[in-house]
Amino acid sequence: ELGSKVDRHESIGKGFVGSAVEASYKEAEEKAESTKLLKYGDKNFNNREKCKATCIEKYGVKSNLVIEDNSPKRISKAEKEIASFIRTIYAGEVIENSRKILSDGRELDIYIPGKNLAIEYDGIYWHNDVDNSFKYDECKEKKIRLIQIVENEWKYDNEKIKNYLRFIFGKYGEKIGARKCYVKEIGDAIYRDFCDENHIQNSCGAKIKLGLFYGDELVQIMSFGKPRFNKKYEYEMIRECSKADYDIIGGKSKLLKYFIRKYNPKSIISYCEKNKFTGKSYIDLGFSLIRETAPDYKYYLSSERWSKPHSRIEFQKHKLADKLKDFDSSLTEKKNMFNNKNYAIYDYGNFVFSLILSYA
Repeated sequence: ELGSKVDRHESIGKGFVGSAVEASYKEAEEKAESTKLLKYGDKNFNNREKCKATCIEKYGVKSNLVIEDNSPKRISKAEKEIASFIRTIYAGEVIENSRKILSDGRELDIYIPGKNLAIEYDGIYWHNDVDNSFKYDECKEKKIRLIQIVENEWKYDNEKIKNYLRFIFGKYGEKIGARKCYVKEIGDAIYRDFCDENHIQNSCGAKIKLGLFYGDELVQIMSFGKPRFNKKYEYEMIRECSKADYDIIGGKSKLLKYFIRKYNPKSIISYCEKNKFTGKSYIDLGFSLIRETAPDYKYYLSSERWSKPHSRIEFQKHKLADKLKDFDSSLTEKKNMFNNKNYAIYDYGNFVFSLILSYA
């Protein structure tokens, strides 16, 4: 995105492996660090932050790439790809880079007025430590659903995100009634593989793993375990997802009823990402919304080519000396991570739902 370092690193890794190219890139990096050290006294000086501050001072906005609707805009290849894919599954209007919806001319990357839906694509380098949840809040006020797609999701889980978008637009290959299915408990390997293939967040450990089968085919899962974050509840619903290209009518309800009937839980808590889901399915199952969490961030690591998120808890400042090659105790956690090309990406927070049960 916008000629990010991510793209340049990928280019070298994918084919430009000649020593001359690598040497040239290294020389350019060293020259940039030398210039920063001479000019600002810090070889890791964040030019982007200076650019933001200058643009706010001069224009009242963070970026000077687009000040008015008719100004030129450099659009990432991924944004174009997402918009193009949506046009293959949806015949209505798809507007790119709209500045007419949000206040102060703020941009929505993709806007679908016929669906009251918008999509924000967040490149990892350029959205480091940028909290755009205000866009979610304003869209919600305008009854627009805002979805966030992060660079690594489109880059490394492309088919999974495409299946998710098909789901959002109601494009299913097959609809199956849960009455034609049966529930049984499944093992760790089957559960893990199914989640990794079909769940936006991949797999997560759980004690109780339920599978919904259509004939011999596993088409949906639901899992439970001890609560990870709130011990006041007896259980947490940890994962729920169906097989790509399937719409299982009544599947969630059948799985939950099986769990309640067999394990007699007194209370269940569960978390739902606001940047991907509305939480409606929880309400349909009888859960109550108890609160919404504040936006939070996860880290994407250069050592993994920014391919997957990591909890910020793993990288609290007091842990960084043993984790980072370049660590400065006088700097903040985020600054140290940035200096090591590890980037913090914010979400929009979570919905928190609970189900309280009583047995007469």
